[in-house]
Formats: sequence, C-alpha cells, structure tokens
Amino acid sequence: MGKHVESPVSTRVSPELKRHLEQHVRQKRTVEGSELTRSDYIRTLLEVEDALTRRSPYICTRANHFVFITATGDVLYHRAEDLHFRTRVKRILAKLSMKSEKRQYFTQKTLKEVREAWLLNYFALWSDAPKLVASGSDPTGLSTKMVVFDRHNLEDASLVEGTRFTREGFFLLQDYGQFFEHPSNEGEDYDRVDILIDIPTEELNLTVVIDVNLYKQSLRYGSEYRESPRVELRNREEVKFTSAHSIGTILDRNFFRRIASYYPLPKGSRKHKVETATHIKATFSTLEKRLKDIASESPSAFSEEFTARTLQRFKFPREYLFEHIKWTWPHIGFYLSPRWAKPDRPSC
Repeated sequence: MGKHVESPVSTRVSPELKRHLEQHVRQKRTVEGSELTRSDYIRTLLEVEDALTRRSPYICTRANHFVFITATGDVLYHRAEDLHFRTRVKRILAKLSMKSEKRQYFTQKTLKEVREAWLLNYFALWSDAPKLVASGSDPTGLSTKMVVFDRHNLEDASLVEGTRFTREGFFLLQDYGQFFEHPSNEGEDYDRVDILIDIPTEELNLTVVIDVNLYKQSLRYGSEYRESPRVELRNREEVKFTSAHSIGTILDRNFFRRIASYYPLPKGSRKHKVETATHIKATFSTLEKRLKDIASESPSAFSEEFTARTLQRFKFPREYLFEHIKWTWPHIGFYLSPRWAKPDRPSC
C-alpha cells in the first residue's frame, strides 16, 4: 500500500492565524513545505484548549441551549449554564452576539427597526437554592447584548471559590430569518445562529426546533419538505470547520450524540426520538412560564397585551423539525451553529 499523504486543512483561516499555527506546529515537529494539515490544526487547537481549561476561573458542569425558529422566521433562544467557580472572580460576563452576516443584514434597517426587533434580551444569575440573585438587560446594544454582574449587583461573598451559579439568557428576536432569493454562493441558501463554547463545559445539550410552516410557501421544497436542521462546527472566525454530525469520527467518537427527526413522529419511532419530542414539549411549557415570570418582574416594560402577543408569536407548533445534540466535554473556542434552509420569499 502506498504511503498516506494527508491533505491540507480545508478551513479558510486568515493568513495571520495560519502563520501563527504553522509556526507553532514547526516548534513541535517538522512540517513538509508550508501547508498546515488537518491533524496539525486539530492538535494545535486542542493544545490551546487545554491551556484555556487550566486557566479558566470556572467551569460549566452543564449547559442547556434551546433554539426555536417560528413560521415567520422569528427566533427564540434560551440558555442555562451551571457554573462552578474554581477561584474568586470580580465579575461574571453575560453576552450574546449576532454572527457577522446577520449584523450586516440588520445594519440595513433603521435604528428604530433594529431596537424593535429585540422583543426580549434578558440575562439572569441564579444561586444553587435556586434563588434569583441578579438580572438585567441591555437596552442599547444593536447586534450585541451584554450585562456584567459584579459587586454592584452581587454580594462580594458570592464570587468565591466553590460557589455555584446558573447563568441564564433568554432572547426573542423578530425578523431574524432571511429569505432565499436566488441560487447563490455555497452556504448562502442557509440561515443559522452561532453558539460560542467559550468556557470548559462538562456536558452540552442543544435542541433546535423549526416550525414547518416556515416553508408553507416554499414551492422548491414541496409540501412534503422534511429536511432536518443541521449543526455545523465553526472556528472563532465563524468559518465552517466541519459539520457537527461528523465530529464523532473526527474528534469525539464516544462523546457526541445526535438525534434528528420530524414531528409528529411516525408510529413505531425509536424510544430516544419519543423522549426528545416529549422533552421539547415540556421545555416549551417551562419557557412560557418563564416568560410570564420575567414580565411580572418588570410590569412597566412588559404590558399584559405585549406578553400575550409574544406568547402567541412563539407558541408551540403542531408540526416541526427538530435536532438534539448532546456533547460531553465540547471543545473550547468553537461555535456550534444550527442551520436551516432559507424559505422562499412569499409571492404576495
């Protein structure tokens, strides 16, 4: 058999980052020519990840992410991260940023339209009790929302070694989805959200739900459209590295699990799909109650009429596509990016 020659990495990294990685790899071993191979790239990323893990002041024991795309292209995103502090910290940052393409899309809107698109941006910190310790929102950010929890809204003794908190984020964004206009460059006929893995995480769960009515006027898919969402893996430059379902054969054979299907499930569906569908319905009920609780915290900001309209906008769909990802010890510095096909623009 001939000698295996590994192909160069296919990721489109910036020249500066590529030079840095190539220089780092050369310090470890000789690289033929100047090209960076896939194994070199993965090895370097894992070495950087190991350093970040050892330096991190806290770890996330469990992260639950839930993404829902409505029939009109609005997006609900909820996350809950259980944090365990390894050392004393001065502040806890809570942040959400749009991907670059979406920032460009929103900059075409007026300032008033962008602010009205954010129906909810809410950050909260919960103690182990559980007890709500602090909460807040960002009224000024356009493509990035951020709140800092520090000594001004937390007790000084709260941020010591051994403390456990749950960092929550709840976001409702209207007019997020874009339409399919014409055959375009690769990837532009898909929409997505980016979820950054920025701290060491023992277990990550990601559930994506898409109302099939999003495609009711998409003739190119037909009435039996059934393409499940796909989760991609991207680097910090938001460039696609690999599809997440292939991570099992590339990085984490024993630690990555994916479940995807269409609901209503056909008779005789496997147990894990039935359990996932049950979990999705329970999560919707929990988030509906959570939204009502948030509205009651700030009655001046959330009128009863607004809350009722919002609940109707993000109501539980009868038919939906879904995907569930469970990843043990996901790699730091990557984005998990749920993607879905853009629907056709309505003709009227």
